Amino acid sequence: MTSNRKTAIITGTLIIVGMVAGILSVVPSVESSDYLTEVSVSQNQVLTGAFFQFTLVPIYIGFALLLYHKII
Repeated sequence: MTSNRKTAIITGTLIIVGMVAGILSVVPSVESSDYLTEVSVSQNQVLTGAFFQFTLVPIYIGFALLLYHKII
């Protein structure tokens, strides 16, 4: 497998994983008008959304580094 193909596969995988993590990080109870009471009721959903938000950081950094490495 060539270096470009390997980089393309890893980059594509990071894009797909980033999309899935972004979808899973949406918490509808935070976006309501009475969000403080709804967040206290659905604490696990908020924690799960926060976890996926934090996993987006290394995914996006890895994606940017892979593309930057190929430009130079």
